[in-house]
Amino acid sequence: MPAQELINKALEIDPDNGAYIDSLGWVYFKKGMIDEALVEIEKAAGLLEDAEIFEHLGDIYQAKGYIERARGAYERALGLEPERKSAQERLEKLKPENPINASR
Repeated sequence: MPAQELINKALEIDPDNGAYIDSLGWVYFKKGMIDEALVEIEKAAGLLEDAEIFEHLGDIYQAKGYIERARGAYERALGLEPERKSAQERLEKLKPENPINASR
């Protein structure tokens, strides 16, 4: 059974579970359904204080070009889990002095 079907079944049982909602949003993101992903991940972030959810939110904001929001989401992830290397790396890439962002 595909992941999205399993997540939808889980959400039928527990529709306000932030982890399940995050999982659905992440499936949407991986499928390129960015707007749908944003709706779900923002909902998950409102339900559950979790570093992974805020990192996902940062990834989606970055994909949409919302760089300041992405920074905020990564900072929130690090506030919840200061040793989270993936969020540290993503935040570092968004710094204005990073050559990748020099043209932004």
